[in-house]
Amino acid sequence: MLDDADTRARFVTRKDLRWFSPTVGPRLRPVDWTDWRVLADWLDDRGDPRADLLRTEDRLEHGESVDVAGPRSERAVFDAHRRGEAALRAAGLPDRVTVHWLGGFAVGLTVRGSAQDALVALDTIHTTVGAPLCAHLAFTGLTAHPPLGPEGARELARSDATAELSGLDLRGQLIGDDGLDALSTSPHLTRLRHLNLSGHNDLSKRALGILTRSDTLCGLETLGLTAGPIHEDISALFEPGALPRLRSLSLTNADQLSGLADVDASKLRRLLWTGQNGVAFLQQLLHNDTLRSLGALAMFGRLSDHAVQALAACPHLVALEELDLALARGIGPASAIAMAQSPTLAGLRRLGWHGVPIGDKGVTAIADAELPSLAELDLGNTSLTKAGVMALCRGRDRPALRRLHLARNRLGPEAMEVLAASPLLASVQQLTLYMNHIGDRGTKALAQSPHVGRLLELDLSVNQVGVQGMRALGRSGALTSLRHLVIRGDRRVERHAGIRGLHALLTSSTLRTLHHLELRSCGFDDGDARAIEGLEHLGPPLLRLDLAHNLLGAEGLHILDDAPALDDVVVDVRHNPGAEALPTADNQLR
Repeated sequence: MLDDADTRARFVTRKDLRWFSPTVGPRLRPVDWTDWRVLADWLDDRGDPRADLLRTEDRLEHGESVDVAGPRSERAVFDAHRRGEAALRAAGLPDRVTVHWLGGFAVGLTVRGSAQDALVALDTIHTTVGAPLCAHLAFTGLTAHPPLGPEGARELARSDATAELSGLDLRGQLIGDDGLDALSTSPHLTRLRHLNLSGHNDLSKRALGILTRSDTLCGLETLGLTAGPIHEDISALFEPGALPRLRSLSLTNADQLSGLADVDASKLRRLLWTGQNGVAFLQQLLHNDTLRSLGALAMFGRLSDHAVQALAACPHLVALEELDLALARGIGPASAIAMAQSPTLAGLRRLGWHGVPIGDKGVTAIADAELPSLAELDLGNTSLTKAGVMALCRGRDRPALRRLHLARNRLGPEAMEVLAASPLLASVQQLTLYMNHIGDRGTKALAQSPHVGRLLELDLSVNQVGVQGMRALGRSGALTSLRHLVIRGDRRVERHAGIRGLHALLTSSTLRTLHHLELRSCGFDDGDARAIEGLEHLGPPLLRLDLAHNLLGAEGLHILDDAPALDDVVVDVRHNPGAEALPTADNQLR
């Protein structure tokens, strides 16, 4: 039963499958789909079915409709990734390696182990699934495994298995100047475009010279230098001939910008800063008119309202499209008001305030701001209340808004009823409502809203969603496009959903596009697993059912295993008591 091949192919006990974006820091630009569309055309000319898979992922990423079944369906993509994953594990892919997939291709690896693990994984991918697009390699998990060190970096530099890499994430790997020197002179890393050296890497001032003089690394477009000892002037990166393709940079210290006034930094498009003295950083940044081409700015650290007001008034940032001040300390409503009134920031497409207490006053200013291109707005954990939600709903029309994040505001059911009745949601495709205490009443209002027809992803985690709320979702005729529903719970308050809530979702006849259902930490036990016992078919066309962090024992897993309705569904049972009985050595998918 639980140790046979079919079960191993359907139960997840370790990791997740997802496509991977080669970025060097949080909240930076995702993968550029232009090259993937070109590749799809090339594959079409050669009769490769992965052309359809790539185009399907492209449409999914941009919120477009896809076929329910057939070669252009999300199931076709998911099944292709499952087959590829199974083939790699059977060929000996190390268990400490996570593979990231896109359109039928293995496009990235995350390694919680050694350089040798990474090289074995790269070779396995090339020989097994024939995918020369495994372009990004990231090392992580320093608490469980020692960092690479200089010798690990030299091992990577010597191997021709790295020849296809375009991204290399070495944050906190202690490679030192010697390791960087080896990478910079490697004949195999000439395709590298993204390099992350953030964290503790034992780099000295000499590292900048190594980077700028390297013929191997001259194609770098993204460079991460946050933390570590490179705290001084980095103007060498912008000298004539130095890293001519550099477009994205992550920094941690104001002194790193001290020399930019004397060089032309206009090639820079994206800038990420994480540090303590954000005021000094902004003073350096705002006096540099060569940054007129900057399209994205993310700042995480200590700022001041006065500094943000200066940023809002700066005439040099006319090209800015993305601004993220998540978790910035020392600022409040005055900063939000200044940004909302800024004439130079009217072209913003993404605005992030997560964790900044701008309150209803700041949200009201944003609601009234003329931001016609705004596609993503993050107001999570901003001390927002019902009054702020009402202002947001009464504000300017936002026809371009696609992603709205309101997590951790404890809005309550009344505020949710206001939001559900608002045309503000009409264009929204991703709605995050994590930890807002909306309960069954708020969930019902959302499920019955006439404005949620374009929602693709909905997160209702830790909202005390019980049986009535789950039934309302299961019976909703309004959520006609929903593909991903998340109701991660809090076992202390959401145990009461039980078998009836689970049954309502799994037998829904109206959630006809739902492919991914996450019900983590909802307290489901062996008795609740009987909600699916004897079912021949599920209501929604699920690809994945996430029941991790619940209370399922061996009996519950046997019930799930025997259920005919789950034959084609991947079930995540990590961190359940009965999961210990499942084999975990060779496969992501269980």
